[in-house]
Amino acid sequence: MLEINSLSKSFSGRSVLSDFSLLLPEGSFTVLLGPSGCGKSTLFRLLMGTLASDGGELYVRGKPCADLLGQAAYMPQKDLLLPWLTLGENALLPVRTKGRPSGADLRRMKEIFGLLGLADSEDYYPGEVSGGMAQRCALARTILFESPVALLDEPLSAVDHPRRGRCPYPGGQSPSSLTPAHEDCRGNCHGGSETPKPPERRAVENKGLPSLPSRRRGDMKGIRASLLFFLFFLALWEGACRIWDVPPFLLPAPSRIGALMIEEAPLLLDHSLVTLAEILLGILFSVCAAIPLALLLFLFPSFDAALSPLLVASQSIPVFALAPLLVVWLGYGMASKVLMASVIIFFPLTISLLEGFRSCDPELKSLFFLMGADFPSTLRLLYWPSALPYFFAGLKVAVSVAAIGAVLGEWVGSTEGLGFLMMQANARLRVDRVFAGLFLLSFLSVFLWWGVSLAERNVVFWMSKQYGNKQNSNSGRFIQ
Repeated sequence: MLEINSLSKSFSGRSVLSDFSLLLPEGSFTVLLGPSGCGKSTLFRLLMGTLASDGGELYVRGKPCADLLGQAAYMPQKDLLLPWLTLGENALLPVRTKGRPSGADLRRMKEIFGLLGLADSEDYYPGEVSGGMAQRCALARTILFESPVALLDEPLSAVDHPRRGRCPYPGGQSPSSLTPAHEDCRGNCHGGSETPKPPERRAVENKGLPSLPSRRRGDMKGIRASLLFFLFFLALWEGACRIWDVPPFLLPAPSRIGALMIEEAPLLLDHSLVTLAEILLGILFSVCAAIPLALLLFLFPSFDAALSPLLVASQSIPVFALAPLLVVWLGYGMASKVLMASVIIFFPLTISLLEGFRSCDPELKSLFFLMGADFPSTLRLLYWPSALPYFFAGLKVAVSVAAIGAVLGEWVGSTEGLGFLMMQANARLRVDRVFAGLFLLSFLSVFLWWGVSLAERNVVFWMSKQYGNKQNSNSGRFIQ
């Protein structure tokens, strides 16, 4: 079935494998025993083609081949589960990279989960289960790869002793009862006594560990602290204006500004809605342009090298100098303000998303490579989810500064919007109206930032989940 002849590999002159040869007949289960660092995992990487060998030959069913890519399933020591997919979705990842899992695939997955002690846990996320359960899910994913050869790097470390006799791979059942996908399998462990017999699966009462704080509770504390500080600041402002009798045309008191905002609420609301529409459209256009551009820069390094200096140079141009040109080109309507807002927030969005694509875990990229996933599947299942935290970080910066571009455009030339209202009020020494416009702009920015944070919490939900055991806040129990 599998023949290895004189395989060799060295690192920095130190030989790890030298003239390694092995013949594995079909239907066999072979275990490699050796101390840590002797080259067992290196051998698997050489066979899978993720590491180049210094020499040697490989034959599968008598035919020479460079590696086992596409011909073997590989389970590394790390579980490499995707935190944004459930355990069931992770186990079916080899199927999902080729298309939609069928009903038979789902039944097969649940059957394997039951044999590995993962029954009824397919809807949990990796951050909600123990490390042992995550490793067993990785074993199920390897089994569902449906390959005639499986390379398992320490697969039994997370499998309880009573379940090892029921594992659906060679060595756990007789070869005649195995599916054709697992006719040949190689295992790797450091020694026969490396994994002690673990206890039965059980619920452990969490009496000695303190309960973890709720993220929502922490957010409410932060909001209360910010509100108290803002009220304290307004009180100091009000007191200073009254004690020193500051003229309203220099610095109006907060009470005067608040009274004006109530009195002129319809006027302020109309202009605020115009500015809000300009900001939202600017964000929308920037997102639509930043996503494809970041993807092009990521896919084509030469394009990145050519375009990145131009993107950086564009940020050195004062935005206030661009505003008159945009008004001349696009007129006094909303288009020039929308484009001004887009210009300001386009760069941070593009760079944040590009860094998100680049920061993808190399081991996860190797996993998709070994599964033979095409680029659309890899982008959908790996690159885009891993870049989402960076994207939302850039989007938070964008919504914070988007109002600057919209207001600059309104200052240069417009007939409506908060920028136009403040320019008119400033010319008439209506400083209280100017401050009312500033308060509304700040409120719009905070509101948009809060909205992005709320969307991030729901879209990038796996970032807020605990890594480890799932804690039930009512009973204080962990799933092991």
